[in-house]
Amino acid sequence: MRILRRLSELGQVSEGCVLTIGNFDGVHVGHQEIFRTARRVASDKGTEMVIMTFEPHPVAILYPERAPGVLTPLSLKLHLMEGYADGCIIVLEDSGDLLRLSPTQFVDEFLMTAVRPAVIVEGDDFHFGAGRAGDIRILTQLGRERGFGVVVVPPRQIELPTGQVLRVSSTVIRYMLEGGHVAEAAAALSRPYRLIGPIVTGRGRGRELGFPTLNMDKPDQIIPVEGVYVGLVETASTQDDLLQRAEHVPAV
Repeated sequence: MRILRRLSELGQVSEGCVLTIGNFDGVHVGHQEIFRTARRVASDKGTEMVIMTFEPHPVAILYPERAPGVLTPLSLKLHLMEGYADGCIIVLEDSGDLLRLSPTQFVDEFLMTAVRPAVIVEGDDFHFGAGRAGDIRILTQLGRERGFGVVVVPPRQIELPTGQVLRVSSTVIRYMLEGGHVAEAAAALSRPYRLIGPIVTGRGRGRELGFPTLNMDKPDQIIPVEGVYVGLVETASTQDDLLQRAEHVPAV
């Protein structure tokens, strides 16, 4: 697995690869289906699968005040994507100039010159180019004209305990977590939600009571609604049960 972070490294990408593009925040079941499809198409064609993602989220670059909360920091996102990719992952950092290209410019001046895919695999809600002006229909038309194929992956859905069926998206998962629906979020992610952050010194109350505690510095991620959660704490070599409390603690 190769991770490329600079435009100058894109010459390492195999011409005629199978490419999928997106922010992929959460690496949820919909993203996973796209990755599985791309890997299958690449295997059938005997070529390389390539995942292209952005850091930070494109909205955070163009409109910082409107940036959505993060589900998977880059380190976690790469770790999760590596389980599906067998070629390389391109991380486009500080990609403001690319994001300002029109859909046609993005394809002609970037994809067809720097990446040169044979097939692009996307969900049916894929958008690209300045102002999200390009959609899957435009991408398919450009593919016919430029000589690459487009495979469209149907959305994934989950059924809630209420019987309501929801299309899975990163936005929906953020709402679930912020509303305390962590079981539904786990179903949409295909795993429990995970927080990553450094351990910091607390007020010592747990030590006074004889219970070991860990205090995590607030991570730059979506934080579930205040409450008490059962979870796991992972270190480099161990995995232990955890009773977790998410709350606002006033200074004392």
